[in-house]
Amino acid sequence: KREAVRDLVMVGPVKRPSLIAAMPDIRGLKFLLRAGRRAFGGDNSILSAIAGELEAEGLRVIGIDSLLKELLTPPGVLTFTTPTNDVEKSIQVGLEEARKLGSQDIGQAVVIEGVNILARETREGTGDLIRRASGLARDKRNLILVKAKKPGQDRRIDLPTMGLETVQLAAENGFSGIAIEAGHSLLVDKERAIAAADAANLFIIGIEPPSNVSMILN
Repeated sequence: KREAVRDLVMVGPVKRPSLIAAMPDIRGLKFLLRAGRRAFGGDNSILSAIAGELEAEGLRVIGIDSLLKELLTPPGVLTFTTPTNDVEKSIQVGLEEARKLGSQDIGQAVVIEGVNILARETREGTGDLIRRASGLARDKRNLILVKAKKPGQDRRIDLPTMGLETVQLAAENGFSGIAIEAGHSLLVDKERAIAAADAANLFIIGIEPPSNVSMILN
C-alpha cells in the first residue's frame, strides 16, 4: 500500500506452517477469526481466504495465467516420447481419482501403476508423492503421474504446476510418463522440462477437460 501497489500475483511454492510456527500477530488473529474453518482446511481453502483478505484491503489478486498465458499446459503429447494406447484407461482412472482427491481439497495428483491407484498426493507435495510411489511400485516402468486442477479451485492461486524439477524427479524414479490437465495447469520452463523428459524416454501429455485421452493419443 505504501508503494501504491494495487494488483498482486501469487506464484511459487509456499511451505504451509503450523499455527504455532506462524505465531500470528493481532492482525493475523483477526484474519483467522474471520476465515473460520477455512483457515484449517486444504490449500485452496486457506489461500482463497487470504486472497479475500487482500481484496478486502482494496488490492486485486490476479491469476498468473492471465498475465503469462504461455505458461498454461497445451493439450496433446508434448514430447517425442509418446505413450502407448494401452495407457488410455490408466490415465482416465488417474484423472478421476485426482479430481476426487481435489474435491476434498487434499491434493492435486496421484500416481497410477497400470489401472491401480498407487499413491495420492498429500500436503507434503508432488515430490513426496513421486518418491513414495517409487518405493511402493512393483514395476516402475508402469508408473504415471497424473495431475489435475481441484474442482471449484480458485484459478488465481495454486494451479497445478509442473516444471523441470518434477520431470527430473519422475525420471530418476523410473516413471514412464506424466499426464497433466491442459489449460488448467502451468508448465514452467517448458523447453527444458520437455527435453529432460525426452532424454529419459518419459512422455508428457496435456489432457483436455473433459478428457478425451483416446483422441489425443491417436
